[in-house]
Amino acid sequence: MDSDRFEQCFFESIDGGMLSEDGKKIYFIGIIDTLTYFGPKKQFEYNFKRIVHGNTISCIPPKNYGDRFYSFMETIIE
Repeated sequence: MDSDRFEQCFFESIDGGMLSEDGKKIYFIGIIDTLTYFGPKKQFEYNFKRIVHGNTISCIPPKNYGDRFYSFMETIIE
């Protein structure tokens, strides 16, 4: 059905977001930090923050980050 399509390219319409069904909200989806190299500097940051703040930090090794991200996506996508 062409009447359901946007006149512009999907990401050029609605400021790059997706309009909610009720038309009251615009959702933006993005994935960040996927290309951050977890080298010595990030390892030092991880170890330092873990000692100071415990296990509730955002800087974590790639495997843990992937597992956490996947679990989060499972909970929000039905």
